[in-house]
Amino acid sequence: VFTCLNCEKEVCRLCGTDWEEHFGKRCSEIERDAETRLRREFEERMTQARVRTCYQCKTAVMKNGGCNHITCSSLPANDPYSHFCNHPNPNACECHGSRCPVQSSTEEDESRAISELRAQGLKRQRDEGFQERPIGPDQPGPSKRSRHS
Repeated sequence: VFTCLNCEKEVCRLCGTDWEEHFGKRCSEIERDAETRLRREFEERMTQARVRTCYQCKTAVMKNGGCNHITCSSLPANDPYSHFCNHPNPNACECHGSRCPVQSSTEEDESRAISELRAQGLKRQRDEGFQERPIGPDQPGPSKRSRHS
């Protein structure tokens, strides 16, 4: 620990981190500002992967179950737009191809998007020379559903 004689600030002599933040941790365990920004950027993108936003009123909705057909009260009743994938025309979007998004599994779609974002974030950590640290929440293992004959 280095202590400044003028201001009495304490920092690690090896990595320069403020000692209050560093105390009890090895230098390799300290996350740098750039690393934190990168991790938070990808965690925010992972959160946004679960949010549907109305293209007209910008209201954000997180679906927690039920049918994928979500409509907004700000839209005219005859507007066919629905908030499956955040595209104004889900029939022409690349997300679903020929598959009808009403029948898709929201959990699978979100899990796939979050896994892709996590992989992109980990690649950026490696590319920028950062220590590889977890991004986002822990991934649950495969669900064990019972099968009935």
